[in-house]
Amino acid sequence: KKQLYFIRPDVRKCSSPHCGGYFLKKINVQEGAPVSELEEIYISEVMVSDPLINSTLLTDQKQYQIDHPNSIIVSGEIAPDHHDGQYHCLHLTDIYHKLQLPIEANKGPRPLVVPLESYYFLKPSPLVCNHLASNCPSVVILKANTQETKFISSYSEPYTKSVPFLDQKWFTSRLLSQDPTYNALAKGYILKDKLIISSVFSNTADPRTPCAKMVDATKCNIAIGQVPTFNRDQDRCPVFNKCVQRGPCHLGIPSCPEGYRLFSLPSGSKGCPKYYCDADVLPNP
Repeated sequence: KKQLYFIRPDVRKCSSPHCGGYFLKKINVQEGAPVSELEEIYISEVMVSDPLINSTLLTDQKQYQIDHPNSIIVSGEIAPDHHDGQYHCLHLTDIYHKLQLPIEANKGPRPLVVPLESYYFLKPSPLVCNHLASNCPSVVILKANTQETKFISSYSEPYTKSVPFLDQKWFTSRLLSQDPTYNALAKGYILKDKLIISSVFSNTADPRTPCAKMVDATKCNIAIGQVPTFNRDQDRCPVFNKCVQRGPCHLGIPSCPEGYRLFSLPSGSKGCPKYYCDADVLPNP
């Protein structure tokens, strides 16, 4: 059965498969659950069949996982490995990586009582809300690794106000999605029919289908100073807009916070660069 787990590398020093694998711990397990649910599971290897999954996010980031515990969540099925079934392996289906927040976003006052947070998937509610209705349940949340679902009226998250140049169209489409292959995972708690999100874990196999090739500049008449301009769709893919006369552009180049990298496209009425800060665990579109 497919489940979601925290993952951390095994740093013990001995020969494989006895050591050198990973430890998994199921998410959303509450106190009082059976011991088998609370304990970590050792796996000797990770099996990947989906070419879109970048398993180097696990193998090349072992120190990151040690320094930032619970920052990577994986999904998949655990099965006996090929070493006479003595050990287990994980058939990996997804890697979710925590999107970083700028340090300034974490400097606010801490609540006196820290609520118990859980991990949820969000999707739009199938209910049609009257514009006169207040507290209409516009969002459905599914508690990961359970069958628990709940209608909520809204949610809040810290990213769109804290991460400069975040592609908000992409972010919202992943946080609130009908498509489980794209759905981000949100960590938070429910307060008065609202989900208060503290962090978001993005599925790193994104986009699931490659972007179309960018339109060649030959569509525009370069001889008279025309340049192609682009917008982005919700998959972060460049979409040709139109040809414009190149105009003067501001020469300043912004910087992105830690955990993000800068991406730009010629855009607008003068073909000037439009900048985005994309999570650096995502492939370039």
